[in-house]
Amino acid sequence: MKTPSNYQTTLQTPATTGFTQTTENSPKPQASFHMPDRAALVTRPFGLLTDTAAEAIVQGIAPDLSQVCADLYTALATAGTSASAIQFISILKNLRNPDPAAMRRFMKNPQSRYVLVQNDLLKVVLIRWAPGEYSGVHGHAKGGCVFKVLQGRVEEKRYEPGTKTRPLAVSRFTKGGMAYIDDEMAYHDVGNPYDAMAISLHAYTPGIRK
Repeated sequence: MKTPSNYQTTLQTPATTGFTQTTENSPKPQASFHMPDRAALVTRPFGLLTDTAAEAIVQGIAPDLSQVCADLYTALATAGTSASAIQFISILKNLRNPDPAAMRRFMKNPQSRYVLVQNDLLKVVLIRWAPGEYSGVHGHAKGGCVFKVLQGRVEEKRYEPGTKTRPLAVSRFTKGGMAYIDDEMAYHDVGNPYDAMAISLHAYTPGIRK
């Protein structure tokens, strides 16, 4: 798959909630928050979640993003040699708002970063950004990276490929905003210059085993 020379899209409104048709025999949706059990998380979907992420979701201190992780993995697994983070764009664009209660608990969680998935094919990371916090300038080789803002606002500073000192552009993303990047396009520095905390989801390919 050919990587575009530039790809950036911002969604200023959250994704529309999906509609599920029900029949007389269909179970009624539950209005209250349901805490998933650990056994289900470590086996669903495909055993993708790291132990740390699964435990945090069970405890309710991180949002359950297991289904989107499964969708991201499936997109890559079926792509073969053409696998690229560009394939994440449509999946993350359709990502529904995570459970608000779980998001509030994550905002108070002492741990601000969870590696949700990490294998040879895929890495997915959930990050909470404190005011004034930045990642530092870095690159994304090969398949690249897509990130989406789940709450608050973040800033992305881009630099000429292979450098950390020659600025190219500065972009600001609100809730729902997304961007794709790889080393052929630029290096970047992502962070939060604002007064309120922010949360973003980052997906990379290939993944890296520790």
